[in-house]
Amino acid sequence: MFKENRPTNEAESDVFGKVSRTDMLAPWTYRSEELTALELEALFLSDWLLAGHASEIPNSGDYTTFNIGGERAVLIRDEEGRIGAFHNVCRHRGSRVVGANRGHCRRTMVCPFHGWTYHLDGRLKQIPSPGTFNQLEIASNGLIPVELEMWHGFLFIRFRSGGQSLAARLAAVEEKVAHYRLSELLPLGSRRVVELPYNWKLIHDVDNEGYHVPSA
Repeated sequence: MFKENRPTNEAESDVFGKVSRTDMLAPWTYRSEELTALELEALFLSDWLLAGHASEIPNSGDYTTFNIGGERAVLIRDEEGRIGAFHNVCRHRGSRVVGANRGHCRRTMVCPFHGWTYHLDGRLKQIPSPGTFNQLEIASNGLIPVELEMWHGFLFIRFRSGGQSLAARLAAVEEKVAHYRLSELLPLGSRRVVELPYNWKLIHDVDNEGYHVPSA
């Protein structure tokens, strides 16, 4: 249970049930670290997240990464042209296998810490000094997959497996977007990422409407 001093007035406070008279969440919900941790697990890590577009990694060995809430993933195109998603975590000591946000690997991914080498499809290829590891099974120590679905060229991942497929989730809008040929989109320029010290709900609240535009 949350430790915050939640108001007892139902009209002002019940974030989990009835909507308040002001249609706003209680102020504590924007500050609570405990609620943020719950949101991260239930809303982000357990649901589909847009990680990129297939056109961003057009060639074998091209990769892009996606990090959120302590989890990190790498999406990479293998030698057969297939895109796979994996935890960007070496099976040896947990180092990042690829360090850049985007890049290219030549035939293999090599962990910069101890040199464990992985095929582009995530399988472990070889390790230095294999004799120092007692009964290590190469076939059982590939990168751990992350759930991945492609929707009109867009790449969605889910860190916690289970639940509705992405295709089923977006079935209601499938017909509406089909004619836009989204799978044919191509990137122009570089990707720009800005990190700000705000609760994610503030951005959601502001960007959902333009009422503030004339004043702001």
